[in-house]
Amino acid sequence: MVKIKFLFLLIIPIMTISCENDSSDMTSINVSVTNIEVYTYFTGISGDEEGVGISKQAKHYDISEIVRDSTTQWAAIYKYKAQNNYIGEDTVELELLTGSDGVGSSTNSEIIRIKFDITN
Repeated sequence: MVKIKFLFLLIIPIMTISCENDSSDMTSINVSVTNIEVYTYFTGISGDEEGVGISKQAKHYDISEIVRDSTTQWAAIYKYKAQNNYIGEDTVELELLTGSDGVGSSTNSEIIRIKFDITN
């Protein structure tokens, strides 16, 4: 019985520490674009230790990518253009990683869900 109590007391702090450092939020953005328009989302991510990636790719696109832009101090920018002649809805999810102290990895994760309403 003493071993079980000791193991329980050891596991609880470890679970608490691992949960404290894993912060994740979601933001939804609704966008109306024409099917010939290129939509640009400025992520605000520019550091080497921080990053951005596509966690759920759009389905109806000609362009759906993250690029670094020299005109915005090399900030990460997401660009989207619907498939030619596509009219309807599309969704992409970006994961933004922030909170790095410059030495270790990022400690915060934010999901940006962009919902496109694509018109003619």
